[in-house]
Formats: sequence, C-alpha cells, structure tokens
Amino acid sequence: MSTQLLKALEFIHSAGMCHGDISGRNMAFSCTHLSHASENETFEVLGTPEIEPLVRVDGAPLQNGLPTRLVKAAEWVEWVDEDDEEFRLLDVGESFLQGEEPKVLAQPGTLRVPETIFTDSFNYRVDLWRAGCMIYSFVFTTYPFWYLGEDEGLVFQMIGRVESPPAEWQPKWKSMQMRSSHDLTMAKDCDRSKLERKFAEKCEIQNSPLLPVIQGLMRFLPSARITADKALNVLSRTGTQLGQ
Repeated sequence: MSTQLLKALEFIHSAGMCHGDISGRNMAFSCTHLSHASENETFEVLGTPEIEPLVRVDGAPLQNGLPTRLVKAAEWVEWVDEDDEEFRLLDVGESFLQGEEPKVLAQPGTLRVPETIFTDSFNYRVDLWRAGCMIYSFVFTTYPFWYLGEDEGLVFQMIGRVESPPAEWQPKWKSMQMRSSHDLTMAKDCDRSKLERKFAEKCEIQNSPLLPVIQGLMRFLPSARITADKALNVLSRTGTQLGQ
C-alpha cells in the first residue's frame, strides 16, 4: 500500500499537479476478485444492502439533484486481499496545478499540514506530509495526531512525534504556547522521538523500513521533505537491507 501510494504521488507530481487531499477517505482497492463474483456471491459476503429513503425533516420536497434513497456503505471486516489488490487514489476536488496554489486548502483537522498553521503559503509538498501520515496509519491503524479544535495541541503533538519547529517558526510557536490553556512544555530528556519509540515498541519487523520513509516525508519545512521518488528509493533500499 505504501509503495502504491508513493507511486501514485510520483506520477501526479511529475505531471505538475498536487492531489491536495490525501486521506483514507480518498483511497480504495480495485477489488478485482470481487468483479468476478455474481450478485448473490457478493451479497453473501457483504450482506443485503441497507437502503433508507431520503426525506427532509420539514416534509418539504427534495431539491432537484438530490437522491431519493441512501445506501449504507458496506462493511467487509474479513477482507484479506490487500496484498494482492491494486490501490487507487481518488477524488481530485482539491487538486491544483503546481504554481497555481489556491488561497485556502480544505483539510481534516488530524491531517493539517504545519505550513498552513505557521505560514500563509503552501505548495504541492502538502501531499508529502499527508502521505507520511497515511503510511503511519497503514502501520498502526490510526492517524499520528488527534485534533480537538486547537492548533496549539496539534503542533505540540507534531513536535513530540516528529521534530522541533525550524528557527523561523519558533517565535510563533512560543506565542502559541503562551496563549494556550494547556501545558505545552516539551520534555528535554528523551533521545528519541515518539515516532522512533513507537516503531521500536509496536512495529513488526517487516514494517520497520517504513520508519525512514515517514521521517523523510513528515518534515516541518516543506523544502526538507523527501520527494515521492526518493521515498520509494529509501523504501527499496531499507527493505533490501532488511532482507540481507
């Protein structure tokens, strides 16, 4: 999955584009095995579709263009074909041409990129930070950060898990610390980041090559992030070393 995500980003960036909305909601498997199943075989696995009519609470007619029924998303908890299936990156609604960045980028709180907190600009490298977050989620089945509405708390987690802010961002970070109602003092006695410790304590050995990839992608300064093709090279090199 990580390799396919990075290959997709490599292609998008080489075409002069930015996806702009890398998240779990915009990823899917092609499910080629399922395409050969009959309708009855599919329902045996997924269950019968749950359908409800769409109605307004005030009883007024639906506007044109709205569906009349809603179908609940199917759950497939025992699906085990991810190693054999092709991966798809979906939804280009936030995509933009490199050099033609929009003024605002819609972002889920847990996946906000740091430059949109500390600066007024961003570029295609937002995809790289978000890819690092997603690869982390592939390994640990959760995003690296939680967000409860305060940028200060989000940045505090970023610093603990990734690295310290660059010098040019330090004044703003100190200001954020002072105005926060929480204690955002960083521990100074730890020689490893929380990311490194979590990989050492929770990660299976076959996933360990992903640590330097995540570290390279999730850098505060966009210019310091490794490109998708370099991330693929790191993954290939560390994976080869692991197999020796």
